[in-house]
Amino acid sequence: LLFKGRIRLISGDLSGALQLHEPTSAISLEKNLRDSLEDADALVSSCLLTQLALPSSKRWSGRFPDADIAQTAQRIGQFHIDLLRNAKRSLLISDSAQRYGNDHWVPLLPGLDLPSPSEKWIWDIAPAEEHELEGLGAEQRIVEASVF
Repeated sequence: LLFKGRIRLISGDLSGALQLHEPTSAISLEKNLRDSLEDADALVSSCLLTQLALPSSKRWSGRFPDADIAQTAQRIGQFHIDLLRNAKRSLLISDSAQRYGNDHWVPLLPGLDLPSPSEKWIWDIAPAEEHELEGLGAEQRIVEASVF
């Protein structure tokens, strides 16, 4: 899709996860998508890093060991980060921790090699009355923005 001839929107699977048939498969992107990413002046990944592995994880649940699924979810996240790191310019905006009420923050991206964030803020997702876990309190996330 072209917008005034300067911006091209490319839609595709930036996780490589949709191509995986099982957790031990190698992660890769379609060649035309990889070529487009290498030619891009800038990439922006906004609020999707914690979601990338969900379709594959749900598809494999009950068919493969949970440890294999968790390890592959981490590989998918690191693959995406490496794509951003190898781009000419890129920006990652992602939630990195979660809590309910006044509980401790739980990391959402453990074990990933992330750059130090340029900005960080708390996102108030939902008051306790608006989600299914009402007894836990309001849901909050820490969001980080990192420039590569």
